[in-house]
Amino acid sequence: MKKEIEVKAKIKSPKDIVAKLKKLGCKMSKPIIQDDTIFARYHGSSTRHHSGENILRIRRANNKILFTVKQSQKNELDCIEHEISVDDAEKTRSIIEMLGYKEKVRVRKTRIKTRYNGWEICVDEVKGLGNFMEVEEITNGETDSKKVQEKLFGFLETLGVKRADQVLNGYDTLMYAKNHKIKLAS
Repeated sequence: MKKEIEVKAKIKSPKDIVAKLKKLGCKMSKPIIQDDTIFARYHGSSTRHHSGENILRIRRANNKILFTVKQSQKNELDCIEHEISVDDAEKTRSIIEMLGYKEKVRVRKTRIKTRYNGWEICVDEVKGLGNFMEVEEITNGETDSKKVQEKLFGFLETLGVKRADQVLNGYDTLMYAKNHKIKLAS
């Protein structure tokens, strides 16, 4: 079983990060506009980690529609993820709602992607939240996520990212907290 393990940090200058990645030989994608609608089944605040809980997403990007299921494991940035292309966002939404899921939040961002050392690296400008960087490794289900996250953040540090800028939540949680004026625990 594949698992997506990532680290995320707030960044001040996306241009500086992109320049450092290019010095490492990375080729950056053209900017991609992503519009995500996030659905959850649980009620109440969407700012707490719910291990084993399924979060559903409809993503519109580059004239494609993707349906994603993420199931968090040890923390919010350690997930089992399955994703497929769908033809109709509204029919997909109807199915999701019929299953008892409710829309929790929308996240819009401009993303630039690259690959390095087998990792996917994203530099994101998230509308309403600011600039971030993510590094993601796809592993098997037996991998120690904490060790992988330490290794990935070590890479971020080589690019000048500081531990104080690390973000432990997904964009959906960050946006939900902002929209509902909820202070997240560090």
